[in-house]
Amino acid sequence: MAILITRNISEVNEELRSELKDIPVTYLSLKRIEPITLKVATEKLIRSTDYLVLTSLEAAKIMINEDLIEDFNKELFVLSNHIARLCEANGFKNIIVAQSENRKSVLESVKIINQQSVHGVFLKGNLAPMIEQEGLMNIDIYRNTWSKKDQDRANESLKYPGYTQVLITSSSAVKRFAQLEKRNVSKFVGADFFSLGDATYRQIKQFGFNAIPPVKCVPVLKETLKQMNNLRKERD
Repeated sequence: MAILITRNISEVNEELRSELKDIPVTYLSLKRIEPITLKVATEKLIRSTDYLVLTSLEAAKIMINEDLIEDFNKELFVLSNHIARLCEANGFKNIIVAQSENRKSVLESVKIINQQSVHGVFLKGNLAPMIEQEGLMNIDIYRNTWSKKDQDRANESLKYPGYTQVLITSSSAVKRFAQLEKRNVSKFVGADFFSLGDATYRQIKQFGFNAIPPVKCVPVLKETLKQMNNLRKERD
């Protein structure tokens, strides 16, 4: 039986994909990302801030593609090594990676620097929760959207007759998957559902799916795929 991972295949590195080479896998992103056109004043604020916070790869890509930053020595607080590698490859030098791949860990680092009377900007998508912290401004730089056409295309991508494991990689994807599952109930009977963090895990449970508690070690994606593989072997 097959696995569904709610990411584009390009967002899963070759090493991890190779570990799944003997298993039917559908890579299916449940989002469409659109950059937001910012006002000149907002762009100036981003460029002049003391530090930036990035918790998504999408925000990092847009920051780079839209040339929002000119000072490559500016401090970047990022969620994961994946985001850090992208930033490093594009010239950024002063990158602080969270000890754990979650927002709480990022905030712990930010709290320390905020004691120095500096100001930062959290670059985020429209669906990401705001970070309420003194000295930190939230700015949406992209929209995470999903239309009926996207849903129809996603439906056509479920090419296997049944899926025993589903990895939902973001909170915004849970409701979108639930809509997809309603049209394909027979394909997900008895499936186990995995996530990369507690917030997504809780949402999966709320929809009544068989949610497996997330791993607590990094790198989270690699360890989650290992968790899925171990459970699959136990049940074979």
